[in-house]
Formats: sequence, structure tokens, C-alpha cells
Amino acid sequence: MMTLKRLRTQRGYTLVELMVVAGIMGLVIMSMYSLYLNTAKTSSTTEEVIEVQQNLRIALEQMKKDMRMAGFLVPTGAPFSSAPMTPSDDNGDGDCVDGGEFCLTIQTATSFGVATRINLGTGGILSIADTIGAATPQDFTVILSSMVDQFSVDDSVRFIRPGDANAVKNATVTATVSSVDRTVPRVSLDGLNSYGGDGTDEIINNGDVLVRVPAGSTHPNTIQYFLQDDPDSADVAMHRLIRNDGTGNQVVANKISDLQFIYLLDDGSETTAPAAADLINIRAVRIIFTGQTDATLTGQAKFSGVKTRQAVGVVSLRNR
Repeated sequence: MMTLKRLRTQRGYTLVELMVVAGIMGLVIMSMYSLYLNTAKTSSTTEEVIEVQQNLRIALEQMKKDMRMAGFLVPTGAPFSSAPMTPSDDNGDGDCVDGGEFCLTIQTATSFGVATRINLGTGGILSIADTIGAATPQDFTVILSSMVDQFSVDDSVRFIRPGDANAVKNATVTATVSSVDRTVPRVSLDGLNSYGGDGTDEIINNGDVLVRVPAGSTHPNTIQYFLQDDPDSADVAMHRLIRNDGTGNQVVANKISDLQFIYLLDDGSETTAPAAADLINIRAVRIIFTGQTDATLTGQAKFSGVKTRQAVGVVSLRNR
């Protein structure tokens, strides 16, 4: 039989000890769960912030690319026909022509950024007669073979004369690419009867510039930018950046909360609202994009609140 002393040495835990242990384990589990929630929130919020930053970067780079073409072969020399501080489509109808709305409107010979000089060889001129019809392609040798890659069959094109930066013939006339050949290199065009047709042959000069343009467009082309409420978000601060190069509205980026332009003029001054007479004097633009995470996500357990980011860039205009 066990002695009383031995029984005492083999006794179990008391209720108080078990409650203390359970309490400590509960605290540990709560701490771990809290750490898990915070980590999950941080991870989800970080993903949203990364998306905001990517959108800002895409929007800024696309706008810089277009602004570098501002004023390219434009007769008046004005890089912009409209230059607001914040371009907006307040009523969401897809334009910015209603009361209180303004677009940033860039003027350029080609809203696609595609242009090449032609090389007519000996003589340096080509007379396009009224008898050349749409079914009669005409070959045009270009300066660099790499430039041929920018043109495709059925593209609309027009000729621009660098001397006066005006469209050859008139501002509405275009032709159509029928074929391209990188080895020559050349671009063949149909529809050149539009350069005749008035009883007078049209002269194309060596060194004239062939530019790709939207079908049915006039010279100069325009590229418009504006902000529009994002229909996919209930957050009133959420906007998307819209770009129109003459082929319809395209969404460049979303999660944009603000966009501002500051225009640098020839005299060294800065303005957010250049007068009409100063549009030709703009030499650079400071672009300030602000983006943020969607505020409507804040109430969800996996998001830790609204985060904002900003992207700033300065573009010097090349063609003015």
C-alpha cells in the first residue's frame, strides 16, 4: 500500500493552476490572432497601395509621352488648345465640353506619334495627277527601314510639309496604307486621288513627312485628357484618367484622386490657368498626380485605412 507521503507527492494540478494556465494560453492565442489580423491587413493594404503606385506611374509615363509630341508640326505652333489646372468630366458623359468642364487638349500632327520623312530620290518631287485613283497604289520610300514597322495595312495617313507645318493639299485629306516593305524600305498608299480631283495636280516634295492619323481626322490631331468618376467604386474620391487620341475614350488608369498641371512659360513664370494668348508660350508642364486606396474598403476587416501616394513629373516640350 502507498504511504501517505507518496500519495501527496503524486497529486495533480489544482483548479486555480489550471485556470491560470488557461488564461495565459488565451492571452497567447489572442495575441497571435491579433498579430495575424494586423499582418493580413498590412498585406492587403500593401497590395492596394502597390496598385495605386502602378496606376500613377502608368498615367504619368503615358502623359509625358504625349506631351513630348505637343506642337509637333502644328501650323500655329501652339502645343495646347486648352490647358486647365485640373481637366474633368464632371457629369460623366464622356466629354469635357459642358459648363465648368475642361480637357487638357494637346495639338500634334499625329496623335499616334508615328511619322517618317519620305525619300523621292532623284528629282525630289512627285506629281499626283487627278487620274491616280484609289485602286492605284503609289510607293513611297522612307528614310529608315525601322520606321516602316510603325505603319500597317489600312492605316490612315497624310502628308505634312515641314516648311510651313501644314498638311499637303488640305487639313482633311488622307490616304490609306495598302502595303509595307521593310527591305526597300517603302510604304505603298491607296486613295491618292484625294490629292488631285480638283483639276490641279498635287506636288509631294522630297522630305515631306508621312504621319499616321485616325481615320476621318483633320490636321492637327488632338489628344485629350480628363478625369472622370470611377463607376466601379462608391468612393466619391475615386476617379479614372481618360485619354482620347481621336479613336474614342480609353481608360489609362484608375484610383486617381487628383490631377493638377502647372504651366511654365517662356518668361520663367508659372501658372495654373494660362490665358489663350499664353498657350503658345508654354515651354514645360509640371504634372502632379495623387492616388489613393478606395475608402469604401476601410470598413472591411482586411484593410487598414486610406493610403495616399503622389507622382510628380516635369515635361519639357520639344516642338515649340
